[in-house]
Formats: sequence, structure tokens, C-alpha cells
Amino acid sequence: MDHLKAALNRKHPFETGITLPLSLEAAIETQLSLTPDEIIRRRKLTMEAIKKRAVALESATTTSQASMHSDVAKIAGNLNLDLLEELIDLTEYPDRALVEDLRNGMPVVGHITVSPGVFAPPRPPMDSDGKKRVISLDELHSRARSARAGIINSICEEGFRAEVWEGTLQEVEKGHLEGPLQLAAIESSFENP
Repeated sequence: MDHLKAALNRKHPFETGITLPLSLEAAIETQLSLTPDEIIRRRKLTMEAIKKRAVALESATTTSQASMHSDVAKIAGNLNLDLLEELIDLTEYPDRALVEDLRNGMPVVGHITVSPGVFAPPRPPMDSDGKKRVISLDELHSRARSARAGIINSICEEGFRAEVWEGTLQEVEKGHLEGPLQLAAIESSFENP
């Protein structure tokens, strides 16, 4: 009966209005109405404009990067966050806080505010008995320590595929990763505070 009442109170599907943002509706209409050659031409023009804007924002980007914490800069230091911020505004991307999160870093543990429209709503972290599934930072460190040996052993037993190892070293050369690291160096950087 509740289902029937709810159904009777809903509007007709054609009366709900547009469910997509107008910019997305326009983009879809454009894709459908243009020839493939025209779409390619417009994409090239758009990419050229984005590249020019990236060059124009280089000094602002350098200033932004200089103020980043060193750990944050390792991850986001090569990103043109000023350009990303402009693109987010232009595309009406719902997570307006993304650039600030990338500039300032964000906690690895604890509560993170999720912008509406980016991800599906999170399910409550509950066990089957209805209790919250939350662990303390000390418990997280303890579990990580106990799991570490098993992970390292599995890597040692299987070894690395040559292409994975070479690809990883290329990422190190580009500055996207650090390494190769010794286990002691890794352990000391993640010691319990």
C-alpha cells in the first residue's frame, strides 16, 4: 500500500524536466549533429586553447607549487592546479573542493566530505551486528605491521615481471615515484607517531 501511495504522489516522467545539466545536454546535442571531421577539428581547437591557457598560467602554477607541503608536492606538484580549477568551473564539475584538496593534501584516515554528484552515496560502515566498523589509528598501524610480512613474502616468492619493474623505474626517472627504497627506509617513514 505504501508503494501505491508513493507512486500516486510522483510526477509523470515527462514533467520532471531535464535531469542532466544544460551544458551536458548541449554537448550531447553537438556530438549528434556534427560530422566526425568537424568533431575532430573542434577537439583539436579545444586542446590547443587548453595548452595555451596552461602556458599562460605557468607563473601562477609555479607560485602555487612553491607553497605546497613537500609531501603534497610529491603527489600533486606536477599538476597545473590553476588550469584544473578553471576547467572544473567551465565544465561545472560538482566537486569544487578538488583543487584545494590537491593543493593542501587531505587526511588518509578519518572523515572525508564527499561532494554530491561525484560518487554514489556511501553506505554506513556497519558490521552485520549493526555496530560501526571503525578502527583507531593504533589498530590500523598494528594491522599494517602484521600484514606487511605476508605481502613482502608474496612479492619475494612471485618476483616482479620485467615489464613491471622497467615501467616502475621509468616512473622513478620521470619523478612520479621515489625508489627503489630499502625496507628500513619505508618502515621509518610510517612509524607510529
